[in-house]
Amino acid sequence: MEKKLVNADHPKKYVILEHLNLPSRGIRFWSQNKKNNTHNQNGELWYKEIAFTDNEKEAIDLSKETGELPLKSEIYSYYAQKDINNRRDR
Repeated sequence: MEKKLVNADHPKKYVILEHLNLPSRGIRFWSQNKKNNTHNQNGELWYKEIAFTDNEKEAIDLSKETGELPLKSEIYSYYAQKDINNRRDR
């Protein structure tokens, strides 16, 4: 059911985004379409635009799908490194 991206300049009401970073990589959600959909407030690239739509139900349905999820080993490594960093910062 995944749709190809339409022209990002075409004003659609909703955008479906996918997390690019661990631990949420591959998880999708929908939001109102705005000028900057892919970066966080600090300007870091965090999301990939998957699709655009004017239909709220379609946005909800598309956001229920997932992209490529991280492997368990990647998640374990991520949290292990985070724990190491937290202990070092104490």
